Amino acid sequence: MERRKNIGFLTGGIMDEMTKDLCTGILEEAARDDVNIITLPIKYIYRDMSLSPNPYEYQYQTVVELITAENIDVLIVSADCIGCVTTSEKLNSFMDSLKEKGIPIILVASRIDGYPGVSYDNKAGVLDGIKYLVENLGLKNICMITSADHSTDTTERYDAYTESMEKYGLEIHHEKVTVSSPSSYCIKNCEDILDRNPDTEAIICINDSIASAVYTVMQERNLVPGKDIKVMGFDNSVQGSMLSPSLTTVDADAISLGRRSFSMVRLLLDGWNVGNMTVPTSFVLRDSFGSLLDSEDVYDRSEEHTSE
Repeated sequence: MERRKNIGFLTGGIMDEMTKDLCTGILEEAARDDVNIITLPIKYIYRDMSLSPNPYEYQYQTVVELITAENIDVLIVSADCIGCVTTSEKLNSFMDSLKEKGIPIILVASRIDGYPGVSYDNKAGVLDGIKYLVENLGLKNICMITSADHSTDTTERYDAYTESMEKYGLEIHHEKVTVSSPSSYCIKNCEDILDRNPDTEAIICINDSIASAVYTVMQERNLVPGKDIKVMGFDNSVQGSMLSPSLTTVDADAISLGRRSFSMVRLLLDGWNVGNMTVPTSFVLRDSFGSLLDSEDVYDRSEEHTSE
């Protein structure tokens, strides 16, 4: 009797919201098949542990040594997650070492040449958000807080910002962009961009966590998101949904991403060749772009945007 197939999911920290949603999507889709799903958390590869409060975190990486073609049939890899603290060259080298094990690999929420996988359409929602700021609200002074990592998500979201600024003939200046930690622990970066741009009209954040930090800094300065400065995040996360005023963001469904990654696994197991797939994102208009805070009706404006 042939053994059940073992599908590995190689990821970083398993407690963050996105990874939980990816796991949920993979498990939901895999429930239709007679397979085992094995989550393999390795934290972050090539991480400098000298300042870590837990110097034993390096042991997570030993999990990789246990992955072989004899015990894993297909490997789903969240490459940008596990490689977020290293260089793209080292991440590519790590991926090549996995490939040498002879295990078929599917990337999720990442894109690397030579590897099939599924990722977000990171640009669409950002482009729509900036279009709304410029064409509907008439704003021109738009800043961005991006991240220091080299992930597909970060790169494409930043590219959408620069493309939009060029499209509308708006100034792209280094003073308008700051690079921060991708988490809410970026208060100093948020303070910095406000200090350098006291007349900024809007701030595009690479994710909802950074947008949350922007809210904190604005409130400390008696500034109201949506009234004094428009704020936009990305992810449509639980953290973002708890902010007040409600946060304009981009809906990116990680559960759908997980489902799609396993659907590609299924094709591989059935002998099909697979390529790259993109999951759509959508602009979500909320109060941090105005609405009741400036005596306008957010629902009317949302319908106007949708009908374009």
